[in-house]
Amino acid sequence: PIRAPQLLVREECRERYGHFVCNGRQPVSQLEENFPAFDFSEVLDENDVLHGDEIESASHCRDRAARFLEWLSCRPEGCVAVVTHGSFLRHLFGQFGDELQEEDRESLHREAHNCELRSVVICSHKKEQTKQRMMR
Repeated sequence: PIRAPQLLVREECRERYGHFVCNGRQPVSQLEENFPAFDFSEVLDENDVLHGDEIESASHCRDRAARFLEWLSCRPEGCVAVVTHGSFLRHLFGQFGDELQEEDRESLHREAHNCELRSVVICSHKKEQTKQRMMR
């Protein structure tokens, strides 16, 4: 039998936070009640401590995206689906592709459409080094 996928929730994958009500999140206990199949154990704060009056800076969103990739590179799975927001993807993928052909770079950097499915292969050649750095 095929095993059901593990549905992990990571705070790093959220939309840019701040200013707009739609960019905030509900308390974890309410999310767990509404989405019982999801694992929220890695979300550290019950309440949304990141959301405020100021919108998150682009540089902070890029840093958050890089932290997510470091976490992801330590995962044992060979194939992972990441469900997130277009702004997060723009800040994530915008950090890569300078050495690509123009057409490939434009494809990687283009704005994500609503409910779009996009396949990307990411190779982590420093998996063990990243794992050691994150355990410090």
